[in-house]
Amino acid sequence: MAARQKRLHVLVKDLSRDFRLQADAKVAAGCSAYLRNQFPFLGLRGPVRRQVQKGVFAKHGLEDGQELTTVLKQLWKMEEREYQMAAIDLAVKYQKLWTQEMFETFEYMVRNKSWWDTVDLVASKLVGGLIQKHPDLVARMDEWIDDEHMWARRTAIIHQLNYKAPHFTSLWWTKTDQVKLFDFCKRRAHEKEFFIRKAIGWALRQHARLEPDAVVAFIEENRTTLSALSVREATKRLAL
Repeated sequence: MAARQKRLHVLVKDLSRDFRLQADAKVAAGCSAYLRNQFPFLGLRGPVRRQVQKGVFAKHGLEDGQELTTVLKQLWKMEEREYQMAAIDLAVKYQKLWTQEMFETFEYMVRNKSWWDTVDLVASKLVGGLIQKHPDLVARMDEWIDDEHMWARRTAIIHQLNYKAPHFTSLWWTKTDQVKLFDFCKRRAHEKEFFIRKAIGWALRQHARLEPDAVVAFIEENRTTLSALSVREATKRLAL
């Protein structure tokens, strides 16, 4: 453990120290149970975690994409779940350092320690944002929609969730590629996997904020292939 600590980036070391000072075993048990006891927690509620990491992030600035990648992967390898959430927030903070090569790091974050709590944020905030900055990377989503890794398929379906979202201030966010969204939904509509069916409904519901008529038409045209769950999720705010 001591040798590993010496190899850690100073940001990760300080974050680990400050997180542990706020650890709460009772909160940790509840958080772990919520995620089916798949991941251990230190027990920092969201507001506490964000406040602690804000100070550490401000103290240790990162210089380039390589340093960002190093820190993100170190945080991802830490045992407790708070470190993965901190990694996502750190990646968002340093969007200016995102290069096309950052995709491999984000892919690592999708394929390792995968569950909805991290994958959905990585998909919508990181992968989706990077593709808008480097449009050629959308070809990777064309591959992922048929990937054997379920969370990669889910990422392909929901990576456009924040496109045109009014609360997101990044300059490169543009309009959802409706053709691709509908194509991806149709290609995975046969799946019985809950998280894929849910993702289809979520992606369609989100797009319906901007194009409700198009989403209604898509659902009507594909009602025999879309699962009841996907349709129910997609139409929560639609009159159907």
